[in-house]
Amino acid sequence: MSVFIVDDEQASVETLTAMVSDFYPNITILGCAHSVSDAIDGIRKFKPDTVLLDIELSDGSGFDVVKAFPNPEFKIIFITAFDQFAVQAFRLSAVDYILKPVNPIELKDAIGKAIHHNAHEGKQLELLTLLHNLTESTRYDKRIVLKTNDDIHLIKTTDLCRIESDGAYCHFYLESGKRITVSHNIKHYDDLLSAYGFVRCHQSHMVNLRFIDRYQKSDGGMLVLTSGSQIPVSSRKKDSVLSSIQHQGIN
Repeated sequence: MSVFIVDDEQASVETLTAMVSDFYPNITILGCAHSVSDAIDGIRKFKPDTVLLDIELSDGSGFDVVKAFPNPEFKIIFITAFDQFAVQAFRLSAVDYILKPVNPIELKDAIGKAIHHNAHEGKQLELLTLLHNLTESTRYDKRIVLKTNDDIHLIKTTDLCRIESDGAYCHFYLESGKRITVSHNIKHYDDLLSAYGFVRCHQSHMVNLRFIDRYQKSDGGMLVLTSGSQIPVSSRKKDSVLSSIQHQGIN
């Protein structure tokens, strides 16, 4: 595999080069660039398998580099000093990223994933989703990438009614009635979606507050959704669920 490094600080380039060479001595470092224009020229010239791409560059953004390649034939690992809000956008979009200062083990893992994954497998969809999530100012109008064995789905969070856990899998239920099953546990999505109007009401259930019709006190506590679905509320989650309903502030 070959790697091209884009970072506007030479010291960072040297550090990344040393880390990659230490962990993967068989990887070829093709070169580096410190600016958007040089990065675009270098990628076109060297045709790397993977690009380590800093977000903040001297003459623009790493996203300006991405936009120059509508159908990239290379994998991208973003390197960012962005805040937590922006990191959530990366996670929703299923795009690989590493936070600065770069942790060597995280870099090793990200490159390991790049070695084993197909560069064309939904990457453009994921990148477009990332750009949307970073630029969309409305808090709840985000998109999430869901990968199944056969497909890659781009879903608006406002269209997602609820999530149900099934062991190591999760079933996503959309407003349209469609169900999508992915191989992640519910804890992953609890961490990911709690900031976007979702509440964990039970060990096995999360719901979008937009679709709650009422809280039903009988049968130990139940959320009745606008679709008519009844979702149990655990005694441990009851107070936080009721608080979320009262303070949801969703239009």
